[in-house]
Amino acid sequence: MNYYILENGQQYGPFTLEQLKKRGITHETIIWYDGLEQWTAAKNIPELIEIAQPPLPNTPPIHYNIPYSPYGYNLPSPDRPYPNDHKTLAIIATIVTFFGCYFIPLGIVSLIYSINVESKWKRGDYAGAENHAKHAKIWGICTLVLPFLLWGTLFLTIIIGNLLNSKI
Repeated sequence: MNYYILENGQQYGPFTLEQLKKRGITHETIIWYDGLEQWTAAKNIPELIEIAQPPLPNTPPIHYNIPYSPYGYNLPSPDRPYPNDHKTLAIIATIVTFFGCYFIPLGIVSLIYSINVESKWKRGDYAGAENHAKHAKIWGICTLVLPFLLWGTLFLTIIIGNLLNSKI
């Protein structure tokens, strides 16, 4: 008897029982042969139960129309480009604040947001990735701008104070 298999939406075959065994079909492999009304999993065909390998434990179900990653993520969508994670800005902000000894937590927050962009994007959480990218940018810019505003205010206060004191 000739068997046909369905993999990634493509039909392959015909195969003999021996060829199917060598191919390493699993219980979830979709099979059809002449006389079978519709495509079905190998575990439902009595003569294939012995040669089909059982699924691995904790293996997610196979969805033929959805890209699958072995890490349990959805594969990144080609129509959703990877957002700018602003990692360079976050690193620069963290280094500048470290050497300047001010607002160190702000640089670290920016860095954490930028690192989390990739993991969210790989899981298919595109909105979350874009949100983290936006927050990384905001925290990075604030980390670099806020100290200049505060130092500028301090120096302006000193200069104005000196000018007022010199007139008295």
